[in-house]
Amino acid sequence: MDLALRWSPRELPLEATAALASGDVALALAARLHTLSEHHLARLTAVAGSRRLLVLGATVDLPWVEGITYLGRSPRAPSLLLPTLFAPNWPEPLLENAVRRARAEESGPWALDPTEHEIWCASRARAIHRERLAAWSSEP
Repeated sequence: MDLALRWSPRELPLEATAALASGDVALALAARLHTLSEHHLARLTAVAGSRRLLVLGATVDLPWVEGITYLGRSPRAPSLLLPTLFAPNWPEPLLENAVRRARAEESGPWALDPTEHEIWCASRARAIHRERLAAWSSEP
């Protein structure tokens, strides 16, 4: 039995509530965030990792950068942020239960990165501060 998680195109896209980027795309996303007004930036939160960036907010507030992965919530797995354009090969409620068990020490929601095969704890998202964003962008 093959239990590997794979993604295929969704029939109907989810509404975007997060933007996920890694590598050079994450740096481009950080640069784009720097161009936003204070008012706009205040409507977003983020979690940063090593050359990875997860930004959360309303669809209309999320920045666009080429190569970014947008995530949204499915009504069948409301504690997960899943790719807006791709559906998992696992039933979403089963996937949600598996993530909840694997990450029992964290509270959701959890963002699933379909390319890096990582799980992000979106509840760690905090306000975006330009100084911290600049420091993160300059890390090796």
